[in-house]
Amino acid sequence: MFAAVHILYGQGLADRTPEIRALPDYWEWLEFSFDAPVVLAGDFNMTPDHSAWRALGDAATPLIRRGATTLSPYDNRYANLYDNIWARPGQLETTSSGIARLPDWLGITHEQARKRVSDHAQVYFTLGGKRVDTSEQ
Repeated sequence: MFAAVHILYGQGLADRTPEIRALPDYWEWLEFSFDAPVVLAGDFNMTPDHSAWRALGDAATPLIRRGATTLSPYDNRYANLYDNIWARPGQLETTSSGIARLPDWLGITHEQARKRVSDHAQVYFTLGGKRVDTSEQ
């Protein structure tokens, strides 16, 4: 089961925390309803090391722990690891995960990417022995 979320940005962390703290109930519902491995991905508007994640940490862990995913208006600058993928440890055979530097891959500026695609770098994971070729990054 692959579910995508976009957590409210609001005025600050206090506005985001209630949705983050509600994710364990959503996770439990997904597991119960679909009887399948669960992957939760999206823009969480909070870094994966924030204490609000403690409750979901019992069921899942973030696949991306380093880096940043918010595109700065300035080329090659990123901020905030807000975008991520969460999965139950050992449930999926993930072979790699990371942050796609889409502006570099497409040969466009950050400003062009922010205007035409997104102000976030995309995140990815691979399954079953295949790896993403990041040599062009």
